[in-house]
Amino acid sequence: MLEVDTKEPVVAGAHASEVSVPDDWTDYYDRTGPLQSIDGDGRRFARMYFRTPVTIRMVDTLPAVTRGREPISAVGKDISRGGISFLSSQQLYPGELGEICLADRWQRFEVLRCRKHGPACYEIGAEYARESA
Repeated sequence: MLEVDTKEPVVAGAHASEVSVPDDWTDYYDRTGPLQSIDGDGRRFARMYFRTPVTIRMVDTLPAVTRGREPISAVGKDISRGGISFLSSQQLYPGELGEICLADRWQRFEVLRCRKHGPACYEIGAEYARESA
């Protein structure tokens, strides 16, 4: 895997306007606070709505996918102690590793799922990657 360069400048919310939130999600940015739990969904931690532009970059991808390290536009969806969900303008694939800028530091994550909602709107579910010793 690639080494993390934490000395690069942080560009908060770079290109967030590239994400096209579906028109029928009229209350998307109005929701705040905790999300309601659903029995049997397998989640370990409570989630909170997280409707904030974020900067992500991919650091390790799949052999068939060519990707640079330039920032990808994203808008937060929800966040927990174990992972994050966000809307991206680009399709990401399960198994890819990326970083998201949270509180002025880069947090590594692994993509677990990707669902397309529109031409420039992919819902990404990711788990924070464990740091290797």
